[in-house]
Amino acid sequence: MVEFLYALLASLLWGFAFSGIVNFWYGIFFAASVLVFISFLDGEIFSCFRLKWSHIILGFVSGVLLYGLFYISSILISRYFPSLYEQIQMVESLRNLAPEYVYVPVTLSVSFAEEVFWRGFVLRRLWNRWGWMGFVLAVLYYCAAHITTGNISLLLAAVGAGFFWGLLLVWRRNLLVPIIAHITWDAFLLLFGL
Repeated sequence: MVEFLYALLASLLWGFAFSGIVNFWYGIFFAASVLVFISFLDGEIFSCFRLKWSHIILGFVSGVLLYGLFYISSILISRYFPSLYEQIQMVESLRNLAPEYVYVPVTLSVSFAEEVFWRGFVLRRLWNRWGWMGFVLAVLYYCAAHITTGNISLLLAAVGAGFFWGLLLVWRRNLLVPIIAHITWDAFLLLFGL
């Protein structure tokens, strides 16, 4: 199954970005670029993009909603699971590894790349083959790709966010909805943190 091999490659790329071998921002941009390239080799992915204002608004509102859920969760985690909250803070500290003119565009382009690869390429193919079983498998692959980061908070975030963004794609059949939701979520994280 080719999706498994590509998910494995994505895991290795994410692990490389978080390894400290190179600056995180350069590593994650390289990883995302490879994933987008792979995704665009599948010409069918372009049929997943439809420009509709209602979907753009839905993507934005969904991104704000997801940020709100994560914000509330981080408050509860800081109170009841302080060691897990330290991992969230570690992820937020990655911003300090680059100036704003680097981490803002890289974060937003990585959001785009993740959606194109994980929802547009992996989920779409697994959904077409196996329906809801493929959906669950795609979420598990997305989650597994974050194991190599060594960060439990990212792993948990990948489960929740991957499920949420996957539902948006399955529901609206338009890749722009989860892309805009993911970019909005990341933009709010950059502006306000957790």
